Amino acid sequence: MKIYLASRFSNRFELRKIRDFLTMAGHEITSRWIDVDTRPSDNSEELKKFWMKWAKIALFDLIYSELLILYTMGCDKNPSRGGMRFEEGFAFACNYPIIVVGPKLIVFDYLDTPKYCDKWDECFEILSTIKPKSLLKFKE
Repeated sequence: MKIYLASRFSNRFELRKIRDFLTMAGHEITSRWIDVDTRPSDNSEELKKFWMKWAKIALFDLIYSELLILYTMGCDKNPSRGGMRFEEGFAFACNYPIIVVGPKLIVFDYLDTPKYCDKWDECFEILSTIKPKSLLKFKE
């Protein structure tokens, strides 16, 4: 299954480990942002260009995916900038399955549609029950 991993930028190192595990399990991870090592630190023109470039890449990666996993651990401290919530909203609007690993942080976390879990093991268990849309047969 093609999976997009979403979280705050500082969680990318942990998500690299999760990507490696999921890849070994036969999934394709579309989130290229987790391989970015650094970003410009000041509010310069360089930072604006950086964000513009990665917003476009992330949107392409989202469109290419079939499922979103949102990792919210540590996102309740120093409020996130909202990128991961845009990604979740996009996936929701596209009717992608969504799994959230970590605490519920905003009002939309109380909808029934996303699956919620506290640990990665629970996420992997939920993931094993979801069939990729490319394998679903449509009846006329």
